[in-house]
Amino acid sequence: MSMKPRFFCQARLKLDRSTTDVERQRKVSELLMKVGLSARAGTMIGAAGQDKVLSGGEKKRLAFATEVYIKVMKVT
Repeated sequence: MSMKPRFFCQARLKLDRSTTDVERQRKVSELLMKVGLSARAGTMIGAAGQDKVLSGGEKKRLAFATEVYIKVMKVT
């Protein structure tokens, strides 16, 4: 799975049900820009040795964004 679909799934699980899919997509795009991963949004999250996967630092930013920013997205 790539980053953008992962964040969208997280947003669907954690955001209020009244939030539309369009709003979720907008928030996910904002999140990827804030953590500097928007250019890699289509990159697969995978293990070393696979083609076109995130670097270690990108995986750390992804984990941070998932935990922290998704919680913030609930509030805004």
